[in-house]
Amino acid sequence: MCLFVPVYLVMMDTEITHAQTEIMSGDVSGTLTLSKSPYHINGAITIPNGETLIIEPGVDIIFTGHFKFNVQGRLLAIGTKEDRITFTSQDTSMGWHGIRFSKTFSTNDSSKIIFCNLRYGKTVGSSNDDKRGGSIFVKSFSKVLISHCIITNNRTVGGKLTGGAGIFLDSSSVKIMNNSISSNNAMGGHGGGIFVINTILCGNTAGIGKQVHVGSPAEPNFYFCDIEGSKNAFARDHKPGGNFDGGYEKNIDSKPLFMDAVNGDYHLSDFSLCIGAGVVTIEINGIWYTAPLYDCEGNLKPAPADSNPDVGAFENIRGLNKIFSNKKN
Repeated sequence: MCLFVPVYLVMMDTEITHAQTEIMSGDVSGTLTLSKSPYHINGAITIPNGETLIIEPGVDIIFTGHFKFNVQGRLLAIGTKEDRITFTSQDTSMGWHGIRFSKTFSTNDSSKIIFCNLRYGKTVGSSNDDKRGGSIFVKSFSKVLISHCIITNNRTVGGKLTGGAGIFLDSSSVKIMNNSISSNNAMGGHGGGIFVINTILCGNTAGIGKQVHVGSPAEPNFYFCDIEGSKNAFARDHKPGGNFDGGYEKNIDSKPLFMDAVNGDYHLSDFSLCIGAGVVTIEINGIWYTAPLYDCEGNLKPAPADSNPDVGAFENIRGLNKIFSNKKN
């Protein structure tokens, strides 16, 4: 089992002003509370099969080395729009090895990663799987929800069989909605980032498939997205471009005009063409899909209510090219 060691920082002639908790390598479960945050992870940690780890809103998880966070049980990292949970690395160059669901037993309840920041994940290892999934890796497991997260500055390192700098999915059906995944880099591999409906794909880099890599026989659909490079930024089966047969409608290829992406502000500026370019409901192959009711900060979408929602993680109610006469689809 992991050893939790609280460390207190004190100032002369004052009461305790801050606490941090050191977590050594091994199994983790129970609750990581805000009162003991930040948590320094000093080795690879695992949620065992049948166990649950709850992370409270506002908690900071800081990996002190290139360590994995293995989930064989259930992870509930559920922040709020005011108090996001952050996973990051103490050494941004070295990185950490991401949250990894590898053949997790389906008997576990769904894991949820909501209102989280995932930064500076980096894959390094001897196997291809170890080189896949900069911030999140999911293989042969589908009970995962990733929502309202900001996934940025993650990397994968390896050859053409590696990639998924933001998220890598293998034989899995994961719910990914209302996230911002940007500025990730699949160096030498494929799939710089991954996005779905009403989502922005931009600023990601990879040797093959700057934005998305598709492995046969998968056929994902892209509707009402802003995709930098359009389908030219896609790849299939380790080959760049072409042969993409999934749904691809009502997408745009435009700079999203974030307020300040360099400093992590992914709100849309008032002149972004992503404003009002989304959809509330859509029918795909006889199944109706509905966009999330709230943006990444918990604000209602769309805003105003009689308009189309914005593409991306944040709703801009002041956008000057919001088309108010364009009712919900």
